[in-house]
Amino acid sequence: MQRCRDSGIETVGIGLGIEVSHLFPIAITINGLQELRTQLFELSKSVLLAA
Repeated sequence: MQRCRDSGIETVGIGLGIEVSHLFPIAITINGLQELRTQLFELSKSVLLAA
């Protein structure tokens, strides 16, 4: 993970029913797969707008 970050690769954590923000600088938690599409879209939008 650190090697990716050092190389400029953005890492994103997605927890399915668990919190993963302590492992990733950008992280989301979903409680069911039906939430994945919406949450990924929102996450992508916020990451792209921040760039």
